[in-house]
Amino acid sequence: MKYLLFIFPIILLLVSGCSNDENPTASKLNGKWQLMEVYFYNDLSDEYSGWFPAEQSHFLKFDSNFTFSSDEYPSCTKGFFNCNSNSIKLSYNCPQSDFSVAYNIIELNESTLIISLQQNIYCLGICQYKFTKVSD
Repeated sequence: MKYLLFIFPIILLLVSGCSNDENPTASKLNGKWQLMEVYFYNDLSDEYSGWFPAEQSHFLKFDSNFTFSSDEYPSCTKGFFNCNSNSIKLSYNCPQSDFSVAYNIIELNESTLIISLQQNIYCLGICQYKFTKVSD
C-alpha cells in the first residue's frame, strides 16, 4: 500500500507533464507540413549551392499530444516528438526497431519550418529542409 501512495503522484506528474500551452514551439508545430525545398551545398561551386525543389517530398504531421506521423519512411510512419525553441527530436515507433532523428530549428513561423540535421557538423549535400504548412 505504501508503494501505491508513492507511485500514484509520480504517475500523475508524468501524465500531466507537458502540454502545448507550456511549449510554444510545439504549439507552432501542430499541423501538417509538406517538404517543398532542400538547401544543397556544394563546396566546389557556389553556382550549385542554394534552395532547390524537393525531388522526394514527404509530410510531417505534428499533433497536440506530442505524436507525429510522416510518410518519409514507408515501413515506419508514426512516433513521438519533443521539442524546444531550437530543436526537434522525432522518435519513430517501427515494427522492426525504433530510431530517433534530431533536427535544429532554423526557422519556424505560421507557414514555414526550416530544419537541419543535428549530426551535420560539416554540411556537404542536402543541409536544410524547408516545409510549408498545408493544414492545421
